[in-house]
Amino acid sequence: MVTNDIEGVRRTLAAYCQLMDDGDYEEAVNLFHPDAQWTVAGVVYSGMNEIRDLVASWPVPDGIKHLTFNSIIDIENGIATAISDYLVMRATDIGGVAIRAGRYHDSLSQSQSGEWRFSARENRGSNFVRP
Repeated sequence: MVTNDIEGVRRTLAAYCQLMDDGDYEEAVNLFHPDAQWTVAGVVYSGMNEIRDLVASWPVPDGIKHLTFNSIIDIENGIATAISDYLVMRATDIGGVAIRAGRYHDSLSQSQSGEWRFSARENRGSNFVRP
């Protein structure tokens, strides 16, 4: 049970990480509004079809863990903005290794069911090592 809007936004941010780690790309895409935009590596993907095609092109993760933290969330007039740091780890023989870090810049609004969904997401980050 989500007790307030800030926690609802946090829930969406966390759900994205868990769904991506589990390789449940279809459910991860469902965290976006149908007309959402997602900017990855400077390329803008618009709408569910482009976003779905993007994630479908990625391999199913094996030993990947997305971490989102230090989120600053503001809500005004039904629109949430969230700026969050992120870190992507990969399991190796020597333990977890950071392979990507950066910052998400998100805009979210509530769906008709009251769940917070991404209207816009921008990944700003860099690779540490090549997977």
